[in-house]
Amino acid sequence: MLLDKIGLPPQVFLIPAALGFLCLPLAVICLFPFRAPCFVNMEYQYMKRHGMLDENGDPIDFNEEGSDPPR
Repeated sequence: MLLDKIGLPPQVFLIPAALGFLCLPLAVICLFPFRAPCFVNMEYQYMKRHGMLDENGDPIDFNEEGSDPPR
């Protein structure tokens, strides 16, 4: 085999192969349209910085009467 010619033990190639197979399910999951958590969602972070969230962390509807416009 090629490993015998190189002189490396098979365990050297087992670690990268195992890591590759462990990353495959993660890559497949990323293809699904799941919502990102709030701490990585760009729109949520923008609304948080500009005071566009209520006390529960939900977006404020500025079309309602009596609500203040964003800063």
